[in-house]
Amino acid sequence: ARPLLIPARRIRNYSQQHPRPTERHEDEVVGVEPAVSRYAIGASVFLLGGLSYYIYSEFGPALSPHLPWGGSEPAEPTKAEREARETARRQRQVRAQMAPKSDLTAEEQLKWAWTHPGLYAIGSNEFGLADPQHPGIFPGLKCAVPGLEGRLIRSAAFARTHAAAIDSSGSLFQWGTGFAGDAPHAPRCTLRDASICEVAATDDFVVARDRKSRIRVLRGRSAADTEIDASGAALSFEPRLGWRESVVSMSAGRSHVAVITDHGHVYTAALDASGNARGQLGHGSDAIVPTLTLRRIESEHRFASAACGAEHTLLLTDTGDVLGCGANDFGQLATGAYHPGTTTVPELAPLARLWRSGAVRPRDARVVDIAAGAATSYAQISQGGALQLLAWGRGIDGQLGNGTLTHIQGTPTLVPALSGRQEFDHESQARRPL
Repeated sequence: ARPLLIPARRIRNYSQQHPRPTERHEDEVVGVEPAVSRYAIGASVFLLGGLSYYIYSEFGPALSPHLPWGGSEPAEPTKAEREARETARRQRQVRAQMAPKSDLTAEEQLKWAWTHPGLYAIGSNEFGLADPQHPGIFPGLKCAVPGLEGRLIRSAAFARTHAAAIDSSGSLFQWGTGFAGDAPHAPRCTLRDASICEVAATDDFVVARDRKSRIRVLRGRSAADTEIDASGAALSFEPRLGWRESVVSMSAGRSHVAVITDHGHVYTAALDASGNARGQLGHGSDAIVPTLTLRRIESEHRFASAACGAEHTLLLTDTGDVLGCGANDFGQLATGAYHPGTTTVPELAPLARLWRSGAVRPRDARVVDIAAGAATSYAQISQGGALQLLAWGRGIDGQLGNGTLTHIQGTPTLVPALSGRQEFDHESQARRPL
């Protein structure tokens, strides 16, 4: 390639027309690059202005009272704002008190429980049963009941509007809006007796059992129409307990109670006029049974435990059979398909559909435990080295645990999630039924 030749005369003429600056302008700053384009400056000003207007329109009224140029003192928070702040604070406190999740082993959970004594409640707080200091809020609450932290709880019972618990020293605490009203409150100690070992709750009452086989009834709902005064009343036995006979367990329904003795006897009592309206005492619906009197059910069976629903009673014998009496509107006495003639069973009778073969128990099977809800019944059966849980009765809200919503279930159905399970026993170093 040939070099480009430019005449020296043309270079000299260009230098004369465009002299090189010898000094900086007065408006330039040493060490600063050339100024930004005026178009960029305009765009930046426009953007900052729009951003300032948005911030002021959104947060100006809330921030202006707190700024030095606001011109007024901070406004007093309204009642709704104070309640919202208190709710948020209480939620943070509740989360800190929650029990750990079940990812802990059984041994770790046991150690945690001993280092965090108290009573933990799960469920609705509509009537202040989970948190009596804030009744009516936090549906589905899971927390330690305030006022019972650090106490070893022997027994606890929950009714719809009130609850009760006994600690290791024998102090009986009661709470709930049905007991103390709608105002925030703490569990109140209503009875002190070191011999108290078990408590049960009905719609209107709290029933306490002590080691001396005394059964006492206290008011659970302050508005209850009853002859029982604030100090409570003791139930009498008819006939009296035998020589060295003592009460070992009890259960309570809506307005009746059943107790089991170590001699295998069962006593039932009505706590008000409706306590035997459906024959739930086992003496017949037409039997005249005075209230607050524990009357023994004459039977050839020896009973091991009792479970009371709202208006029905289940009794477990020492041989593994189950008998029942009372209301059967939803099939809670396992009589099979619904029939108008079986809605009430006034006297003790074997559960006709408890076993696949009918009321006759198979030789290799036996019931080891029973429980009852308001109109639902449960039985844990041991058969062939495995434990199975059966449920029957009212299941429209999922009480049966079998994945269905059944209004009336007169035949026991298996609860799959709680049947045939096993756990490892650290003492025996072997698996055992759960």
